[in-house]
Amino acid sequence: MLKISDLLKNELNPFLLGVFFSRRVFTKDNKYIFVYSYFKKSQVINTDKIDYDLYLTMYTEKLNELSGEYKNWKTKEYYEKIGVNFGRTPVQTAFVVENDINIDNESLYNRLYRKLVSTCDWIYELGMTEKKKDFIRGYMELRGSIDTKAPYIAQDSFSDSNLEIRKPRILVDYFDIPHYITNINFRDLQNDYVTGRRKRNTQFRLNIFWYLENVGIYNAYKAEVFAKSRNIFFEPQDNVYYFKFEEERYRHTGNILDERLNFYFTFLLNKEPSPNEIEFMRHQLGFEAANITIRNRALSETVLYTMPDECVCCKNKYNIYDRTHINPRTERLYFEVHHVISIGHNKELDDENNMVKLCPACHKMLKKGYTDKETQKSLIKDIFLNAPYTLEFAKNFFDTLDIEEIIENVFLNLK
Repeated sequence: MLKISDLLKNELNPFLLGVFFSRRVFTKDNKYIFVYSYFKKSQVINTDKIDYDLYLTMYTEKLNELSGEYKNWKTKEYYEKIGVNFGRTPVQTAFVVENDINIDNESLYNRLYRKLVSTCDWIYELGMTEKKKDFIRGYMELRGSIDTKAPYIAQDSFSDSNLEIRKPRILVDYFDIPHYITNINFRDLQNDYVTGRRKRNTQFRLNIFWYLENVGIYNAYKAEVFAKSRNIFFEPQDNVYYFKFEEERYRHTGNILDERLNFYFTFLLNKEPSPNEIEFMRHQLGFEAANITIRNRALSETVLYTMPDECVCCKNKYNIYDRTHINPRTERLYFEVHHVISIGHNKELDDENNMVKLCPACHKMLKKGYTDKETQKSLIKDIFLNAPYTLEFAKNFFDTLDIEEIIENVFLNLK
């Protein structure tokens, strides 16, 4: 049987990586780890193009095709015959690996996250590329059914760790999903849950109209259920089902991040503005750095506006007015955003928990090779001391509790 150590060591295609990133389940004896597909037969829509029972059998072959070299998808019955116990998980078809390194779920998530941001160069490409779409399809498509009434594609959210909770934000930051089409359905706050009549997990949801217009799905049965419930005609494109709508069917809402992402989606993404237009937009938004990504800019602005006006390196050592100046644009003290963990090759690890505000002097001191090793390691230690959320993030990212090892790793990755 395929081992988890081999899966972590080798490259995973975007679809399979999205499946594992979405949710992994451990058997009770911790011997196996599996991901799975499960979708119900529609009780309200009678389909005529796709036979549910027949398609369910064929879908295992489809998943193996989508997973590249790892054709490990088998029926529930196949795996149960060789001793895999899925417990109460509603499995139809599964991808099972042996847990040969006895890894736990949080450490596995950390390894997958590190693999995603460190080795998958395609997540840094601009626009909704085919690889990004494949990751999103793997992330969203395998579990849950298409809602025939509410405008969402949804999945239950299992918050196994602090990093798991931030998964929806990762989709926004790295996969060009607009923040305004995301939705969290807190079912544990609903009356059925509170009264104990029906306890269900919180859902992460994306607007189904945006999703099917921009990402599309592989599951033909789900596509037909959606089409029948909305009286819409559809045709597959290269085995992917897209739906084009005459008018926009999702509502825009705003906060500082949403507004900036929407600005770039509207005026820059897949467009070729003139130098004068670029200069005008940069002036309007107040960006001071030139060669950074859309995602990075939006997050950096959020950090600058929401975090306290202090340098997390030197706030207990110097008077801040001796270290920086008033920014005439904002009339606030000028700070620069620093990524605590860098991953090289001009790529940054964009996550609010990996970002801090530094005065220009400290930021310059943390440039690779600018000063001696011990000074830079001392500055890194000060960041962890004064911004403990960054230390928790680094513990998860490097999958270790050894502070000295973490500081060394951060030092080695300075840019």
